[in-house]
Amino acid sequence: MRRARRCPGRPGTGRARTRLPVRPAGGAAVTGVRRAGPTASFGGLPHERSHGESFLALLDHRFGPRGLYLLDESEAALSVTGAMAVLGRMADLTAQGCQFVVAIHSPSLLALPGATILEIDDDGTIRRTSYDGAGPVGLTRAFLTDPDAFPRHL
Repeated sequence: MRRARRCPGRPGTGRARTRLPVRPAGGAAVTGVRRAGPTASFGGLPHERSHGESFLALLDHRFGPRGLYLLDESEAALSVTGAMAVLGRMADLTAQGCQFVVAIHSPSLLALPGATILEIDDDGTIRRTSYDGAGPVGLTRAFLTDPDAFPRHL
């Protein structure tokens, strides 16, 4: 097996790129394929940010016009402020022709203007609902109305 060779990185990034040998099935190794570090494509080094900050950088630097994006519980990493920032970015992207399919429990992200909200019931039935009729919205409103009641019911 060939070892990856180090080659000079882009000026100003402080990171070298790795030139990886590529071996197609049944073929000879192809060299010259370069893997750029995460600095350019993700707006910085992910390990220098929180999970939520990294997710926001992903939306800013990797999501572009006319894309289809499938997200699963993307709110897990987000603070309330972060969820509002994601909501704003999703609104910007939908205005640029993007579509999102999102499995989510966040009432904040369900508030995307023009979103079609589908819920899956306990029996597996899929039904369309309004923002106000969505389970996470009702549960959050009930909690905010009487937060002291919830520890007794959990």
